[in-house]
Amino acid sequence: MPSILSKFVPYSDLCLPFNCYEVGHTWTPYCSKSAFDIGSYAFMEAFKMYSGLYLFNQAVSGRYDVKNFLKTLQSILRSSAFIGFNAYAVLVLFCFSSRCLGRIYLSLIGHVPSILGSFMAIHIEKSSRRGPLAFYVANIATETLYRLLVYKKLLKPLPYGEVILFTSAMSVMVYFVKKNGFSNDAISFALKLVIGKQEFIKSSCSNATVKTSCTSYTTSTTTITTTSSSSDRLPQLENSTNSTSSPPIDSLAYGSNGIHHRGLGSSRSRSSSQLLSSCSFESSTWITKIASLIQSMATSPYSSTCNPPNSWPTKYIPCSSHPHSSCLKYISEALMGRFLLGWAGSSVVRIALGTWKRRQLNINQISSQFSNQESIKFGLFLATMASLYKASNCVIRRTATSDHNWHGALSGAIAGLSMLFYPSKTIAQYILWKAIEITFWDAVKNGIIKHPDFITSSIYSLSCSQLFFVAVISPTNLRPSYMKFLDRFTHHALHLLNRNIIDLFGTGSSTGFDTYIPNLDLKHTSRQFQEAVLVWTIR
Repeated sequence: MPSILSKFVPYSDLCLPFNCYEVGHTWTPYCSKSAFDIGSYAFMEAFKMYSGLYLFNQAVSGRYDVKNFLKTLQSILRSSAFIGFNAYAVLVLFCFSSRCLGRIYLSLIGHVPSILGSFMAIHIEKSSRRGPLAFYVANIATETLYRLLVYKKLLKPLPYGEVILFTSAMSVMVYFVKKNGFSNDAISFALKLVIGKQEFIKSSCSNATVKTSCTSYTTSTTTITTTSSSSDRLPQLENSTNSTSSPPIDSLAYGSNGIHHRGLGSSRSRSSSQLLSSCSFESSTWITKIASLIQSMATSPYSSTCNPPNSWPTKYIPCSSHPHSSCLKYISEALMGRFLLGWAGSSVVRIALGTWKRRQLNINQISSQFSNQESIKFGLFLATMASLYKASNCVIRRTATSDHNWHGALSGAIAGLSMLFYPSKTIAQYILWKAIEITFWDAVKNGIIKHPDFITSSIYSLSCSQLFFVAVISPTNLRPSYMKFLDRFTHHALHLLNRNIIDLFGTGSSTGFDTYIPNLDLKHTSRQFQEAVLVWTIR
C-alpha cells in the first residue's frame, strides 16, 4: 500500500527510505506521544506569552472588573489552544503521511503537513485576529523566501531595495490614513508620534467657503480697478479711432492683384524677439514664484483664507496645521525634535537590552551607546521622515487648489526617502505588509474581494508551511529571532531532529547546529535505516 501511494507524490526521486521516528521525533518512537509533547510544549509557551500580552492590554484599558477578567482569560486560553493545536496537527500529519507512503519525501517534511495543520488551527483563533496574524506571518515568510532565493543564487539583491519598498509602502499607508483615519495599531501610533496627528486631518475649509471669499475679493478688486481707470480709458478710445483709418506704412502695400505684405523680414525678426522675450519672461516669472513661495514659507504664518487673485501661491489654501508659526519654523521644530526622539530612544533601548543581558549597569557602555552610529542614523531617519513629510505637505497646501487624499500619498512617498539614512529591510518589509493589509481590508470593505476569511486562512497556512520547511531543511535562511522562537515553543525539538539524514537532500540542514546522533531503539527502526547505519559505521 505505501509503495502504491508513493507513486502519486510529485518529485518522487527526492525521498529517503526512512520513517518518522528515525528522522523526526527521535526522543520517542511513538507518534502520538511525540505529537502530544510538542502540542503541550507549544501550549504552555503560548499561555505565558498571551497572558502577559492580554493582561497588559486589559490594564492599559482600565477594565478591572470580573467580567472583563474572565473574557481576557478566555482569550488567553483560546489563543494558546490555537498555537498548541497548530504544532500538534503538523506533527500528526507528518507522521501520518510518512507511514502511508513508507518513506520521507522532501515536500512532506514541511509543506503539506504544515498547510493542512495550520489551516485547521487558524480557525480556533478569534476571527478578528486571523487577518493581522496571517499578514504578520506572511511578512516573515516572504523575508525567508527572499533569503532562500538569494542563497540559491536565483535572485540578486536590488540596490536600495529597502528604500523602494519603504517609499511605496509609506505612500500607500499615508493615503489610506488620510482617507479612512487612524486605526488602533502600532503603525498608526508610530505615525502620530513621529509625524503628528494634525498632518493627517483633512482641511475643514470647504471649497464653497473659499470660493465665496475669493469671489468677494475679486469683485471688490474689479470695482476698484474699474473706477480708477475709467478716466484713462476715454483718450485711448479716441486715439484708437483715429489710428484705425491709417495702417502702418511698412505693413501693407497695394499691387495690381490686391493687397500684398511688405517688410516680411522685419516682421519675422519681431516675432522671434517677442518669443525670446516671452520665454525669458516666463522663466523669470517662475523664479519669482518660487522665491515668493520660499519667502512666504519662511516669514508669514499659514493662512486659511484665499490669496489675492494675482498673487502666487494659489488662489486657494486649505486650513493650516500650524496657524501660529511659519512653515520653516514648523519644519525645523520637527527636524530637531524627531532627531532627539530617535537618537535618545534608540540609545536608551540599547542600554536597557545590554543591561538585561549582562545583569549589570556599566557607565562606559552608557556613554558609548549615546555616541553609537546606529543610534545617530536612527535619529536622522526619524528627523528626515517627519521634516520631509511636513515640508512637502506645506508646499502642496500652498500650491494646490483643494485637499485630496493623493496629496498624502505624494508626501508619504517623499518622506520614504528617509530610509536612505537608516536602511533596514525589517522595517521596510513590515511597513510594506501593513500597507498590503490595509489595501486588502479596504478592498473587502468596498466589495472588491470576496471571502476574506478563506483568503487570510490560506495566507497563514502557506506562510507557516514556508517557515516550517525552511526551519527543518535550510535553517540558516530563517531569521535568527524567529528560529529561537520556534525552538523555544517546541522545547528545543528542532535540535533533536536527525539532521544527519536530512542532509542527504543536500540542503545544509545541519548548518548552525551541533552534531547530534540520536540514540534510537532499533526495535522501531526500519531495515533500510539499520543497513545504512551499518554502512556508515564501516566507512
